[in-house]
Amino acid sequence: MAPRGPRPTSMSAVRLGSVTLQDLVACLRQAGFRARFSGARFIEQTRVLPVVHGETGIAADLVLSGPGLEELFLKRSVQHKLGDVRLPVARLEDVVAMKILAARSKDQEDVLDVLRANLKTANFALIRETLTLIQGALGQSDLLPTLERLLTRAASKAKRDSPHTRLKESHSSTRRPRRKAGGARKGSAKSSTNVHKKASKKAAGEAPKSKQASRRARKAAKR
Repeated sequence: MAPRGPRPTSMSAVRLGSVTLQDLVACLRQAGFRARFSGARFIEQTRVLPVVHGETGIAADLVLSGPGLEELFLKRSVQHKLGDVRLPVARLEDVVAMKILAARSKDQEDVLDVLRANLKTANFALIRETLTLIQGALGQSDLLPTLERLLTRAASKAKRDSPHTRLKESHSSTRRPRRKAGGARKGSAKSSTNVHKKASKKAAGEAPKSKQASRRARKAAKR
């Protein structure tokens, strides 16, 4: 088992061709890279060469491609220019397939972000075809369901984050509930009317009493 070290930030497939592994390590050393651990047996068994750049500390896993899946990804790779060098970069669809195969939670979160950003442009038929191929080769049956689950989550998240949805939610939160406000005004009007009625009844009841008191006072004065 490889010792812990800097977390790899990239993974690259390398086609050795006529170049030996020792030649590759020597070239990497001249470019400022060093192996993150020494163990030729590990490299032979896993076909992975973990390296780190001495000056920047950037770690990378170099996958030594062989016949099969890696060769297929290299064949479908897209050329990108980096400075004066042209590099083959795996297609987005193949990156998604590789990350689903890796099955780590971080890889699935990466797939979720990639799918959400490329819902309208990604070739999902190619992703499904590749995952079907991998499932058959490895005897697995969980890769395609994982893709569909992540695709559903990505579509739902993209819909929630769309400007139209946000604007609609903003309008809904600021809209005044007219019915409730109207009901409150009606209730206030009724309360006010009831107060006036009670005051009028009280005044009407007190008026006769005051007249009777005046009459009694006049009679007493005459006596």
